[in-house]
Amino acid sequence: MTGLAGCTTEGNLPLPEEIASLENLAVFPADLDPHHDISLTEITSYGDVDDVLLGSWISVAVDNQRRVCIADHQENVIHLYNSDGSYNRQIGRAGDGPGEFRQISQMRTDDHYLHVKDPTLQRITRFNIETFEVAGTVSVTVDSNQDGPVPYSASFDLLPDGNYLMHMGMSFWQGYPESDAYRSKTGKILDTISGNYRPGNVYTFQESEALVHREGRALMVISVPYKHNSVVEYHNGQIINGFSDRFLLKFYNLNSQYQRAVYYPFPKIPLDRNVILGIYADTNEQMRDIIRQDNMPENWPAFDTFIVDDEGRIWVKMFTDDYDTSRYVVLENSGELLAEFNWPRENLIQQIKNGFLYTIEENEDGLRRIVKYEITMT
Repeated sequence: MTGLAGCTTEGNLPLPEEIASLENLAVFPADLDPHHDISLTEITSYGDVDDVLLGSWISVAVDNQRRVCIADHQENVIHLYNSDGSYNRQIGRAGDGPGEFRQISQMRTDDHYLHVKDPTLQRITRFNIETFEVAGTVSVTVDSNQDGPVPYSASFDLLPDGNYLMHMGMSFWQGYPESDAYRSKTGKILDTISGNYRPGNVYTFQESEALVHREGRALMVISVPYKHNSVVEYHNGQIINGFSDRFLLKFYNLNSQYQRAVYYPFPKIPLDRNVILGIYADTNEQMRDIIRQDNMPENWPAFDTFIVDDEGRIWVKMFTDDYDTSRYVVLENSGELLAEFNWPRENLIQQIKNGFLYTIEENEDGLRRIVKYEITMT
């Protein structure tokens, strides 16, 4: 599809001009029925075992043998579990030496390595996927020698040629309040052989919003859920970006070239100010006052965030009338609506791979664990 300027959305409302002018735009009606029903069946869980007690802040990566790596961000250690939930071994430990961590921010796996990013030590450590011995490190130092908002390495993806696609965020700056609206997130390729970033950016997108409070020399940044979120996902040579002010997903290649877009005119959910104040009821008084005085919008954003699975399907997390419940819409990579379901907001989907969905959940004792669900679409 190209240049759908004459198309209308639900209720015969014309498309916004900036959307209608996009090339290769696929527009879908908001009341479209999904192609499939979806069910998620709990298979097993991964968590506390003898002599291993996970902290309250964890993340997960699943390797191609369906083993589950859980990073304990409090203890700075990784625990490996077999696919059936049994414990395998510990990987790394806290420290500054080879195979040690000061801060684990993200893990990725491929056929050869477990890649672990440590932003404090500014490096990615590669562990052999069979022996889990250290196979090398790559520096991820970011040049921040500048006067103004400082870029930082937010996350990374693995490219087929063995290099890293580094996703760079940009901080807020006390001395430049006017720069808040011009903050951007960028993608750069890090050559793992030379250790250098390649010239130019793979992409440059608008950065996520936040509630920013400046007082004297103090700066407070609060990531409230009603501000707009800029999401970037990589899959199989394509970059997918969405800014949550509208349900519009744009696709790019690794040469920074726009390819196509998908748009759904889903109606936004009204925002209840009291819900927001309730979310932050247990925070400190200064934070509550800052949020209370903010000019909150009338509606939630069009979506919260999204994740792309290993088949290229896009799982978009959206808001509902009940803040504790999220609505997920599952899209084919081309944009067709495959399925939709509701899910507890507190159950954080971490990865979707090999037909299974992995979430972070709390059990009846308040302990966090990873739960594995089998995905069935009929």
